Amino acid sequence: MSSPPPPPPPTVTSGPPPGGGQPPNAGLGYGPPQQPPSGKPPRAKAPSQFAPLVIVAALVFVAIGVVVLLVTRDSGGSSVDAAAAADGLAEVTDVEFEAGIADLRDCPLGDLDDLSEQIADDLDLDDVLDGDESMYVLEPSDDFPAIVLCTLAVDPSDDVRGPSSVSYLTYEAPRDEDYAAYLEDEAFPEGGVSVYDSVDAHGGTIYPYCSEPDDSELDTICGADWVDDDRQVVIGLDVTVDGENEDTATAAADALKTLLPGMAEELAAQA
Repeated sequence: MSSPPPPPPPTVTSGPPPGGGQPPNAGLGYGPPQQPPSGKPPRAKAPSQFAPLVIVAALVFVAIGVVVLLVTRDSGGSSVDAAAAADGLAEVTDVEFEAGIADLRDCPLGDLDDLSEQIADDLDLDDVLDGDESMYVLEPSDDFPAIVLCTLAVDPSDDVRGPSSVSYLTYEAPRDEDYAAYLEDEAFPEGGVSVYDSVDAHGGTIYPYCSEPDDSELDTICGADWVDDDRQVVIGLDVTVDGENEDTATAAADALKTLLPGMAEELAAQA
């Protein structure tokens, strides 16, 4: 989701066991090999007739493990700690507001330049990388929760080839309705929004979208929001573009899938 337009910016690595010494030999390859009790070498066992079956079974288990790993990666990887991220969000938004806004010294979702450089090629952000930073919390209202917004922006009249801004945002997830419906019905009071096919990722769902502003003077915003399965927190990103573009929204969803674990971890660290 994009927030209501802001006011002009006020401007376990392994190692030896504790105490030193060699790790015990527990049949896992640690320590020196055990010697047979007598001076004679152990007698070799005759090969089992079931050995080929054991080998085949082992190969099957390996193949299943590879398939599970690939499916997990394709679905967005491991879950992030949404509860910890929600705790961090609560800490960040516990601020005093002045004229509906509270400035932040740093972006709680990560370094703006670093985040943007990681996805610059995906969203054509080369021009935006030289933009001005603004980081703040918007005061909650009857319609919106407190929204954390971190933005890099350039003047769109400066012959910008791609988006003129990129924003990273987070806020408390709405619990009373489907998130796609929330985007369509409430998140963009200045117009409508198209929500495209959602993607399961990191223990939640990513919703790609583009706004459809009623006012021709307003920018179109395309982006993606992630909502955890327990509906605790929203983490998203968006860009301003010339017109609705599903490809941009899809690219934003892919970019968010990449950035999300790091963004959630940075947010959790604020608690």
